[in-house]
Amino acid sequence: MQAIDTEIWKKVQHGSNVNTDAEQKSQIKHSGFKVNSLPAEEVGKHCLIEHQRSTEDTCNFPALRERIITDLHLVKNGVVSTRNACQIFPEKFMFGEEFEYWAPEITDRNPFWVVNDLLISWEKELRDKVRMLGIPDSELLVVRQEWGKDHPCEAMRGLFYALTVKIGSWHCKGFIDFWKGRGLLEFNTSPYRLDQTFLVNAKTYTPYELFDLFIFSICNKMSLEPSSGHKHVDFSESVGGNTEFLFRLLVDVEDKAWLCSAFNMELHSSTSTKFVVQSQDADKREQELKNVISLFNSLLAEGYVHEKEGFHTSLHKLNLFWNFVTGSLGRFVPVHLPQPEHGKGNAQAKSGQIVNRPTNVTAEFRFFNTPRNGNEVRLLNIFLSEWLKQLNKKQLDKSNVKYTSYNPEKPQEKEKTAKMMECFCNQELGLPASHYKQILRI
Repeated sequence: MQAIDTEIWKKVQHGSNVNTDAEQKSQIKHSGFKVNSLPAEEVGKHCLIEHQRSTEDTCNFPALRERIITDLHLVKNGVVSTRNACQIFPEKFMFGEEFEYWAPEITDRNPFWVVNDLLISWEKELRDKVRMLGIPDSELLVVRQEWGKDHPCEAMRGLFYALTVKIGSWHCKGFIDFWKGRGLLEFNTSPYRLDQTFLVNAKTYTPYELFDLFIFSICNKMSLEPSSGHKHVDFSESVGGNTEFLFRLLVDVEDKAWLCSAFNMELHSSTSTKFVVQSQDADKREQELKNVISLFNSLLAEGYVHEKEGFHTSLHKLNLFWNFVTGSLGRFVPVHLPQPEHGKGNAQAKSGQIVNRPTNVTAEFRFFNTPRNGNEVRLLNIFLSEWLKQLNKKQLDKSNVKYTSYNPEKPQEKEKTAKMMECFCNQELGLPASHYKQILRI
């Protein structure tokens, strides 16, 4: 969920209004192409491209084939010097966490003040835990943030809306968030690599131990109900300007929309993580995505491969291309890709500082939930890492991209979801059954 800012004052409306003819015509105009599916006997050949041009706009739209080649930076095989030109580096993955908990709904009490009370309770429990562990005061820094007497809303003045905590070399921040009229207590933590450690009072702790000590155990004691748990992965060094990999990732996440059911997040999928099949013009968008995939696969068969480019350029082009195909869905999509800015990197993350909503360099995976303990966090990191590694292997092997639509709003039987998760982990990711069983929420 997004951190407290001006957006939380806006009333978010959700619905599935059917587009008018005028809206549909407008969308056709801006999508700029129409791709007709080929009969079965013609599979592997190029789709038929029909240009769409409005009477007001005389610009020529590029054919879809040329757009895919250009936007995904495809070149004829042989131009790229080595097979490893588009290899990603999972050992450089840096993870960022958003642990979120629902605040109790209390009649006649502003949800912001309810979370304010939770932050005060969390600070007390955290200080008690620090003393119990024998951590000296010199190793602990707690900074309170509150809205002062000049806040435009009188009812919010004095509201304790965030706590920034530094324990040794580890950072944590608890703050007020808000979703669909309910308050949330959210925690961000220091970015970290899979098996990194942090130094606290001359002792090393894994991030998972620190999560258990100062977040999960305290929230369990406060009887808080976990909400979503968005996970960030730094792509600036580990993936770089690999536009084709990002395209494959977005398609594969759409293909595995059933993971919402595995993580018990399907109830929120149409609002906080909207898939293509949940668009207002879902039939049109879904078909266009399938047509793009079909044409992309035919280009692979012709010997086209991806050539890496700059990180900023790659993300800019891919975001434009994805919106061109699926429609602009904003931030509330299953994976929110980085929005890099020139001159801004991940120096803060490398130093262990919290980077609130660090979208300059990280991809945000929004279909997870808040883990129940530190071990589950690590298992989710392994799960996601292996998934990304397998996607990269398919890219290097020039395997076809596959997509089968699944609408999370129509959840399937739990037994079927569990079986799909088991097959995905065992057969595709090579993970033992213990991994998937511990992270399931069904």
